[in-house]
Amino acid sequence: MCLRKRNIKSLSRERVKLSFLKSFFIAAFFITAIFLYLPNHSSAAVSFSQDTNLSLTGVSDGDIIAASGSSADYLSFSGAELTVSAIPDGSYFTLKTPTYSNALKITPSGGTATTTFNSSNLSSGAVTAWTINASASDTTIAHIVSAASANSWYAIAVDGSAYNSYQTGSSGELSFTYSGGFSSSHTFTISSDTAAPASFSLTSPVNGATVSTGLPTFAWNASTAPDLSYYALYIDGALNTNSLTSVSQTLTSSIACGSHTWYVKAVDSAGNSTDSSAFNLTVACGGGSPGAASVTLPQPRLQTVYPDGTIVYQDQEQAKNADQSQISSPASNNPAIAQPPVSFFFAKLLKNNSRNSDVKNLQIALNNLGFTVANQGAGSPGNETNYFGSLTREAVKKFQCQHNIICKGNEATTGWGTLGPKTRAKLNEMTSGQTNREQPKEQTKQDQAPPSLPPNQQSNASAITAAQKQIEEMQNQLLELLNKRLKQLNN
Repeated sequence: MCLRKRNIKSLSRERVKLSFLKSFFIAAFFITAIFLYLPNHSSAAVSFSQDTNLSLTGVSDGDIIAASGSSADYLSFSGAELTVSAIPDGSYFTLKTPTYSNALKITPSGGTATTTFNSSNLSSGAVTAWTINASASDTTIAHIVSAASANSWYAIAVDGSAYNSYQTGSSGELSFTYSGGFSSSHTFTISSDTAAPASFSLTSPVNGATVSTGLPTFAWNASTAPDLSYYALYIDGALNTNSLTSVSQTLTSSIACGSHTWYVKAVDSAGNSTDSSAFNLTVACGGGSPGAASVTLPQPRLQTVYPDGTIVYQDQEQAKNADQSQISSPASNNPAIAQPPVSFFFAKLLKNNSRNSDVKNLQIALNNLGFTVANQGAGSPGNETNYFGSLTREAVKKFQCQHNIICKGNEATTGWGTLGPKTRAKLNEMTSGQTNREQPKEQTKQDQAPPSLPPNQQSNASAITAAQKQIEEMQNQLLELLNKRLKQLNN
């Protein structure tokens, strides 16, 4: 009985041992399978614990070095070419030269990377070109590259196309990460960034446009430079607005009425720039440029000087005659007395930027004679203004051409577009009897001869007439000086 119990206990112990051994072998089998069939993420086959010279054709021993800490599955050499295969995910491989500790450092993420370097692409210790392929299409590669100049901009190209530009630090190193994908291998190059931004075009206002405001909005197409930094707007050759990051700009400070040119400059991070073509623009402000002061200057008054020194202004004599006419013809007897038309008399030079009531009379005369200043708005019939702008100048040009006064040159060389002596004479001749819509109550007498004088006073009358002309000329010169001074103040 006791022997049977001992045998049963011994058998139970054996079974426990067998069960334990079976479980151990099963666990060992699965662990082995995991290491055999799952991806291998073990350390690379080649790992450099110290700087190691690499022997390549075309360079001396010690010119190219595998830096300590670099790792890969294997390295192969073929003349001047070095291939570093399967740099592990998260590890790095660094090529070092006597000049730069990081001539080229490559760190893959999301897969392994293989890089190829040729000794012909080594310049003064700096690597200028290399090729990379990756085990996965979405692998990204972090780079550190050294260049010849510190604190300078360098362009990185991938397969010959511009990728981006980067600035080196004080040590001459720059860093970037390529994430453009690896369906195939890519060749990287580094060079000084001297390429200007891509050409671009202006869009609005269109070339030759006329706008009615001194605060227009300018717009242009974008440049495609990968490292574009900003745009600059130039008007009439001078910088107007700098450091623009959008492709449009509305002026905040008004530009003057008249003709202008404008263009835009695109500038990249390295300071390279490209200018657009220039467009022409006309600002037609009608009554004056925005913000300009409006000052009415005193106008010359036609007068008659008698031998005894008496001066009679014609406007005073007209008013006196009008009063006498009303007394002799009471309103009760003549309820609707027709007033005679008023003639215009232009006695001074009028030109671009002139501002006075004579300009308004000039616009009225031109509109009535068929040389329309504007079809609508400022300067149009019924909306004449005191400002001599580009629209008035063009109407004067048409008048001068039509009457064979002048039809070439410009304001400065020939007087084309200004109301000079010949143009005034012709206009005074043609406007005699035109009605002034603004002031239909007075009649000028510039065409009337002065009162007749006794024969013994004819010589005195001639002298007085000459003196009168000199006075009028001095008045005109004074008005021109005042106009110039006002223009300087407005600018």
